[in-house]
Amino acid sequence: MSISGVFNHAILGIQRGFAGLNRDSAQLASAKAMTEGPSATPLVDSKINAIQIEANAKLVSTTDKAIGSLFNEKA
Repeated sequence: MSISGVFNHAILGIQRGFAGLNRDSAQLASAKAMTEGPSATPLVDSKINAIQIEANAKLVSTTDKAIGSLFNEKA
């Protein structure tokens, strides 16, 4: 996989993580959650999504450093 492919994949992972966090927070804020108490599932899922975002952010950072190294070697 090319560096740009890895970068694009990481960005997509971050976007999916944020979409999951939005979904989980909506479930927690719903009227059902308020009347019956929050379910553990959205809380666990939000933690998983946060870890996904962190991991993909590190991948973006690593990719950025690799691209920087390549440019420095070409210069």
